[in-house]
Amino acid sequence: MIWGLLELYEATFNTDYLRRARRLNDIFLDRFWDDENGAFYFTSHESKQLIGRKKEAYDGAIPSGNSVAMMNLLRLGRITGQPELEEKANNTGRLYTEQLEQAPSGFGQMLQGILFELGTTYEIVIAGKKESADTKKLLKELHSHLYSPQGCSAERS
Repeated sequence: MIWGLLELYEATFNTDYLRRARRLNDIFLDRFWDDENGAFYFTSHESKQLIGRKKEAYDGAIPSGNSVAMMNLLRLGRITGQPELEEKANNTGRLYTEQLEQAPSGFGQMLQGILFELGTTYEIVIAGKKESADTKKLLKELHSHLYSPQGCSAERS
């Protein structure tokens, strides 16, 4: 859900989606984050007392919760200027370093998060009234590069 809300925010710049993503992420961190070792448990701390709480990191046909959460933390951290979220994402990646090194093909989504974290990113700020012709023109141009088959590249900027 957080991933979807971030995608909607980036496509529409509607801050309601960003607020909802932040609120859900705060709940997710509160209930599932392992303060001692990092990463997210599969079950909430509010669940019935279990013998053990497992953490999933292996990405099969469906990405694991920790892999998706890692990317969500990175994106939210960058968008909102909250480096503590990026640090939690970093802790998640570090926790699974040995497994990633042994079987990288089993962690495709998590590796995407690591590439996002280590790679170059660009932040574009468009300041203006959303309804103004100039702002709409800039947004249209930005979207044409981001959502074109060629993608956005620094050479075309």
